[in-house]
Amino acid sequence: MKRTLSAFVLLLALSAHAQQASWQQRTDYVIDITLDPAAKSLDGFEKLSYHNASPDTLRFIWFHLWPNAFKNDHTAFTDQQLRNGDTRFYFSGKEERGYMNRLDFRVDGQPARTEDHPQWIDVVKLLLPQPLAPGATAHISTPFHVKLPFNFSRGGYAGRSFQVTQWYPKPAVYDAQGWHPMPYLDQGEFYSEFGKYDVRISVPRNYTVAATGALQENADTPLNNTGLKSLQFVQDNIHDFAWFADSSFIVKNDTCRLPSGKVIQVSTYYTSSERKYWDSGIHYAKAALRFYSAQVGDYPYDVCKVVQGPEAFGGGMEYPTITVIEPMHDAKQLDITIAHEIGHNWFYSALANNERDHPWLDEGFNSFYEYQYTKLRYGSDPNLEDLLFRTQARQKRDQPISTASNSMTADNYVLVTYHKTARWLQGIEQHLGADSMRAMMQAWYTSNRFRHVQPAAFYAHLRAWMPDRADAFIQQVDRAGTLPLQQPTRTAFVHILNPASFRNYLQQPARTAWLATLAPGTNQYDGFQAGILLTNYLLPPPKLRVLLLPFYATRSKQLTGLGRIAYTVYPDRGPKRLDFFAAASTFSYNEFTDDKGQRFTARFIKLAPGIEIELRQRDPRSTIRRTLQWKSYFIGEQPFRISYDEVITPVDTTYVLNTQKRELRYSIQQFTFGVEDSRTLYPYSGALWVQTSAYFTRLNFEGNYFFNYAKEGGLAVRLFAGKLFYEQRQSAYPYGLYPSRFFLSMSGVGGQEDYTYSHYFHARSAFEGASSQQIAIRDGGFKMRTPLLSAPVGQSDDWLVAVNFNTSIPQALNPLRVLPFKVPLHFFFDIGTQSGAWKDGAEGGRFLFEAGLHLPVIKGLVNVYFPIVYSPVYQDYARSMYPKNRLFKTMTFSLDLQHASRLVKNRRLF
Repeated sequence: MKRTLSAFVLLLALSAHAQQASWQQRTDYVIDITLDPAAKSLDGFEKLSYHNASPDTLRFIWFHLWPNAFKNDHTAFTDQQLRNGDTRFYFSGKEERGYMNRLDFRVDGQPARTEDHPQWIDVVKLLLPQPLAPGATAHISTPFHVKLPFNFSRGGYAGRSFQVTQWYPKPAVYDAQGWHPMPYLDQGEFYSEFGKYDVRISVPRNYTVAATGALQENADTPLNNTGLKSLQFVQDNIHDFAWFADSSFIVKNDTCRLPSGKVIQVSTYYTSSERKYWDSGIHYAKAALRFYSAQVGDYPYDVCKVVQGPEAFGGGMEYPTITVIEPMHDAKQLDITIAHEIGHNWFYSALANNERDHPWLDEGFNSFYEYQYTKLRYGSDPNLEDLLFRTQARQKRDQPISTASNSMTADNYVLVTYHKTARWLQGIEQHLGADSMRAMMQAWYTSNRFRHVQPAAFYAHLRAWMPDRADAFIQQVDRAGTLPLQQPTRTAFVHILNPASFRNYLQQPARTAWLATLAPGTNQYDGFQAGILLTNYLLPPPKLRVLLLPFYATRSKQLTGLGRIAYTVYPDRGPKRLDFFAAASTFSYNEFTDDKGQRFTARFIKLAPGIEIELRQRDPRSTIRRTLQWKSYFIGEQPFRISYDEVITPVDTTYVLNTQKRELRYSIQQFTFGVEDSRTLYPYSGALWVQTSAYFTRLNFEGNYFFNYAKEGGLAVRLFAGKLFYEQRQSAYPYGLYPSRFFLSMSGVGGQEDYTYSHYFHARSAFEGASSQQIAIRDGGFKMRTPLLSAPVGQSDDWLVAVNFNTSIPQALNPLRVLPFKVPLHFFFDIGTQSGAWKDGAEGGRFLFEAGLHLPVIKGLVNVYFPIVYSPVYQDYARSMYPKNRLFKTMTFSLDLQHASRLVKNRRLF
């Protein structure tokens, strides 16, 4: 039986091998390189034998000079980093950037010219002096100099540690599809020719070097009178070479016997600061080598090295025979990461796909085995990736597995390329069975080791093993959406009294999940509120979402609460999203105590239905959102009516205080067009909205722009313009509704001016005390409040325009840096004008201004403002109303609960 199975496997292997190109080029290198740690540079000389195995005559060769990706901020690398939210390189200094120069190409001893690529600075075309015929070899040589960048992506320097990757002139691949020149990118890896590398590295004698390949005997030799030593590393059947140098490496060496009996030399390199976890690194490496060898086939090389990189490195990165991993302070995570990166010696090093065009062929396949390794050693883990992917898919923001790396969004590159592909292979394994799956993958590896592999070849291999179902699985690679394996039917219930329910929710995917938990609340009029939260606003979000949060208010002795229901559709064409929603809330908003000590509480009721349409962007990677929203506000209030009843007796006439609550109802229709670009560099947003009711029409525009600073923080600029039309006859308004509530306001807006009840106020109607210092940033956006005036400073019943500036203060200039915890400090400046200031006889000047300090707490969820310099009209108010302790009396604060919802929306979770 074993012999029959082996023959069958061999037959299938040969069939799949025939699907690959019958030829591939070969590149053999001899490189001498010297590291100058002080200059953070390399000086080298490369000799390259380029063997043309193709049937074509070549007249040029594309070369990658990838250090030039770090030369300036106009490269494909920079553009991608900004799109993915990383501004570190864009704002880096000249000394942190890198490049390659001093090239002098010669081909078979003859000088050769180069031409720049029309688009990419890190790619050049080498023009061959003589055509390179099929079967011929060109001997190419050049000196080169590399200024290493700070390690922004995979390689460079971090302090006195050097990660030397993608560092030498390297030909692009030429295969049956033609040339594959490509710029260096962070998201999207490589495609290179196989060959033999013979590399001699010279470094200062106190440095330890970890490099691709085997260190040659007696190769560690001092160079006379130079303070350097030279080390030679040789490796065949590889397509890249990386090395790492550090003066503080601890080195551990051991051997690993594979299940087949083959012995591998294993080494780990790490620093003393990471010894706690990395002392076990060599054991993790050996476990991974044995696991992959048993599942896929013997480890393809004789040496395996694992290197601890610097904090700046980020994640892990694989190269033939060697991998580098950032410091990790979790033993389990370090074990899994080492296994994943070592696994790339099978899926990337030996089976060399075009990682730029087909990243799933190595990352997804490798993740499939990483999941097996993790389950074998640690059992089932929370499946957060599956929750996030199914969220992407439900919102139709995912992309097919077959999508090229640079066309992926950053989220999809992880959730689709890695995770969904692994789940796709799990589906195949379910159909084949574990033993047949293992045999199929071993045949794939055996027949294609040390070759370029293409998706079509794997599809042919798959058809040979499962002819009845292969096409159905192959079609899934080109389709977005969940796989059959990712479509659970159960409903999960999560509640705080059962912590295991949350763990089960993460480990066992559910179609819908409900959360029930206790929830507290508070405001000045209702006091402490005890509530129960019931919601299915969990991942993945269902089409119909419900949130119920009823409270019992201990002070007002009544039921309060809020709720929301929403139904969301993601059409295949037209709008990207249609969201139908309705929200409701009821709380107390005012109180009054009469002369008998009787307390009266007024409550509001709000119902806000609406629809929001998000317009579709052509590029799925776009960070722009354009929305249209219609929203209605149906408001019910209980304004107090306080009167005195005259009581006449024979002895005297007295007046009795009479307190009543009236019922007030009004509605407002709101139409909004919004544009937002949440890009990391210079994000902006703008909204144009109109509010209309039976009593007024209000036109509003708000624009926001953020100018990033190089190191951290930046300058936020806000522009507001508003125009008001309203019914001026007081008799037209019902009792309790006053026109001034809708007026445009320059000063800080309090709770009584929040006529749509869109902001949380602890004491909505307070006009004195600390609670009255709470504001909402609206209209003019000033921070100064004037609640004790009948008409707030800067109020307008016509038009208003204001500009707000808010800049972060560098930490070096922040006086609060002496505190044991970090407290950011900002400076704000506001200036504005309104219609009344331009009328004849107007006092106080045409423009109002203020400036002061701003303390954003909890990342801007709570904001505290200290106005310090302001217009004379504000000065007069502050002096007359607050003769003492003026700084804290004029202080204001805001609770920006909408900030949390914006964060969620920017991540598109709900």
